[in-house]
Amino acid sequence: MDLSFLESPLFTCAQFVLAMGLFSWGQARRDHYAARVCAVVALCVSMTVAEVCLSNADKGSELSLQPLWLQFGLFAAIALAWMPLIRFCHDVSWQRSAFLAVAGYTTQNLADSTGGLWAVIQSQIGGGGPAFAPSGQAISPMAMSLDSFVASVVCTIVVYALCYVLFARNLSQDWHLKPRDWHVAGLFAIMLAFSIVFDLTLKQAMSLDMTFVQRLVFSTTKIVFGGVLLYVEFGVFLGNRMIGEMEAMQQVLDERERQYNLSRTNIDAINNKMHDLRHGVLEQLMGSNAQVDASTLKDIARHLNVYNSQVRTGNVALDTVISEKSLLCEQEGITFTCIADGSALDFMAPAQIYSLMGSLLDDAIASSLRIAEARKRSISLVIDERAGMATIHAEHRFNKAEGHPDGAGRTIAAMAERQGGSYATSTDDGTFYASVLLPIPEG
Repeated sequence: MDLSFLESPLFTCAQFVLAMGLFSWGQARRDHYAARVCAVVALCVSMTVAEVCLSNADKGSELSLQPLWLQFGLFAAIALAWMPLIRFCHDVSWQRSAFLAVAGYTTQNLADSTGGLWAVIQSQIGGGGPAFAPSGQAISPMAMSLDSFVASVVCTIVVYALCYVLFARNLSQDWHLKPRDWHVAGLFAIMLAFSIVFDLTLKQAMSLDMTFVQRLVFSTTKIVFGGVLLYVEFGVFLGNRMIGEMEAMQQVLDERERQYNLSRTNIDAINNKMHDLRHGVLEQLMGSNAQVDASTLKDIARHLNVYNSQVRTGNVALDTVISEKSLLCEQEGITFTCIADGSALDFMAPAQIYSLMGSLLDDAIASSLRIAEARKRSISLVIDERAGMATIHAEHRFNKAEGHPDGAGRTIAAMAERQGGSYATSTDDGTFYASVLLPIPEG
């Protein structure tokens, strides 16, 4: 039984499966992922075979002979059908599945267009059999010659590799399209519809009696359009992701501002209360007949002074966060030393200072607590102004056996970049070094 007529449609089916997998591979997977993928592949193959057998039995039912609106509907249905198939294999939203389906469909179309361009060139140089009949009518055999098959495979590999490097590898599981952003999914649908209409229009034009140059221009136009479509789609994706990151950063700043105001109020209240308590206790002890030696009085005073040892750097926000973290270090048995010129950070808003320094010191404290021996826990902080730059340098010990945790590094880097600065880290023999450089605005 001759099944050669299945070769080209099955190859196209394989292109679609690989294109969708190219973009959805890194997404969160559902249980029994391998079985689900096999079921999708089996469904695609069976549907392809059924459609080809129907067309082979009834020549008048071939897709190329159908009205344009029917061809458009079929291609749109193929693209949209991938949305539930992607969701069947991956735990993603409908918006994200629409994004992945459009990207996969466009990539397959781009690979197909690249193969078509190569066929046009081959038809001119006579190196692989004619891609077009002498009259200019496009030949669309159901079977592919060996040369055409190899060329199509090579074109597909090259295009898919480029699409992965330029687009697909930028995707991860943590990006998201908000459920309320249906306009983004609508934009993807418009892009898909425009792609299908443009592709069908070019195919109709290519079936006319054209010169080599005209076919070359049309084939190149299809490739350029596919590349632009992917670029625009991922431009929307990156823009949406940046907006999401900015909103998340703003939420962090708002929360830090709330914490700053609360900490400022609490520290002032504690200091005032402990100041009164210290004097009251000392007056009662000195005025009573109780025999209290000098060492006991000094020990009481030392413990009370912990709450009155607010750091004064010349910047209220910096004073607040350092005082708060120094009390926490005292409680956890971490040696904390600080040399800070608070005026170096006067150009920053209080909430920004509290957020940046809070994240930096919280990271250091969390890492220090992983060290079993309390005497080895230490954190040092130096803040200064040099050559028009505010410099923040922090270092702390960490557990070498466990390594240094990732912590809030990305958050700190984002905060520094938002101020036009930079964040750098390094490690050396169990010591973690972190440096933040921030340009001080002139004037």
